[in-house]
Amino acid sequence: MALLNWLRKAGDVERRPCLPQPTGVPGLPSRTVKAANDCVSLQEGLPTRADRKRKRESEYYVYSASERLSIARYASDHVVARAARHFSSVLSHPVNESTVRSMQKKYLQKIKQQSGEVPLVTLPRQKRGRPLLIGDTLDHKIRN
Repeated sequence: MALLNWLRKAGDVERRPCLPQPTGVPGLPSRTVKAANDCVSLQEGLPTRADRKRKRESEYYVYSASERLSIARYASDHVVARAARHFSSVLSHPVNESTVRSMQKKYLQKIKQQSGEVPLVTLPRQKRGRPLLIGDTLDHKIRN
């Protein structure tokens, strides 16, 4: 019988114990009740509303075209790992080796396409997403 005390019924929903619902307290504004619930949760070690929100694992960084070019040039002159370490310290946020490797790959492709005509000034981002079925020119005519 002692084991039954540890089991819950399937319909039970775990809620914060003994805390009132913000809309269920007459005469008090809901934000006051929410703030009080958060204070009680912090004291008891329960997760607050902010803790329960899903947070992204890591931040996304957007590199300008000139930054992408300088990272790719440095990676082609040196090793990818060294370029990642160097630009992590220069930009003061982590730069993944896979990011540097993809920039270097695009840089080397652009150099092969140009075959030494005009030196690269920037390395713009590629278009993302699925290509249009009707083509860029027809799409441009339809939109205008």
